[in-house]
Amino acid sequence: MLFSFVLLSRLIALNGTKDINYTTQFPDGKLAKIKNSTIFPDGWSDTKFLGSITDIGNSFPLSIRGRDGATFHRESIDGLEIDVIKIGDNVVSG
Repeated sequence: MLFSFVLLSRLIALNGTKDINYTTQFPDGKLAKIKNSTIFPDGWSDTKFLGSITDIGNSFPLSIRGRDGATFHRESIDGLEIDVIKIGDNVVSG
């Protein structure tokens, strides 16, 4: 099964992050719901952003979701505010 991703818009912030809107086009031509995502700055290495997500995920949670125990973590690293959601030891969003 082949999926296509369509970038709808992009905004580059002063801190180097990119806010993008994108959607998935399925093989039958239908489009998925438009999603928003923030991309780390180009100057950040894979090691830096993955390490930052790991460090934040290991910090004390700001909240815990009752239905599944997911924990929410937020910290700033080098001027970027990063949110991390974990279920148990697994990062599900960062």
